[in-house]
Amino acid sequence: MNRRLAYVVIVIASCLGLAACGSSGTHTQSISPSPSPSTSTSNSAPAPTSTAPSSSSSAPSSSGVPTPTVTPSAQSAVDAYVADFNHGIQALRDPAHADLSWIAKYETGTFRTQDEQSFVSLKSSHLAYRGAAPDPNIKVQTVLSPTAVILTSCQVIDPSNPWIQYDTSTGKAVPVGTPRTPPPPYLLQLFMKSTAGAWQVTSVVQDTSKTCTG
Repeated sequence: MNRRLAYVVIVIASCLGLAACGSSGTHTQSISPSPSPSTSTSNSAPAPTSTAPSSSSSAPSSSGVPTPTVTPSAQSAVDAYVADFNHGIQALRDPAHADLSWIAKYETGTFRTQDEQSFVSLKSSHLAYRGAAPDPNIKVQTVLSPTAVILTSCQVIDPSNPWIQYDTSTGKAVPVGTPRTPPPPYLLQLFMKSTAGAWQVTSVVQDTSKTCTG
């Protein structure tokens, strides 16, 4: 099984990183919540220069994680990412029958392409996710401009009902392989862009050099 399908995120794994293998460092990640990280280092995203105030969200529910109230200049970006996250979680529960039209609304560029390919791979491999959705712990890192915002997310799993990948043809959980060091979850930087008033995720960078705590 390839790394894309073995990595748990979500958006994804955590979702984001319960699976095996991988080197430490900063990597681009297709999540959103897609279970598919890549291993190339990203240099395209602007470096953050300031920190905007934020508020933490409450615990996720079966109807989706709630949207936190943040600084007004970043609220629309947060709204869009939470919508993307919640749609992704639902789609990961049944990739074979998921309506993926939300991806085009909330994602763009290479990130969108990778996410769409991830769902195609999950469907063809008869894989899906079950358990409690990760708590994304979304915060505003930087408001770069009225149309560009950087968010962060530390997707924490509930150990009493972990978010896991399983084979839909057998109902059995997919082995996660050798534990990663340091262990997940890893902090995600979410680069958001507004075009004609519509906020979308343009790229995600994952820092695998250390474990985040929410």
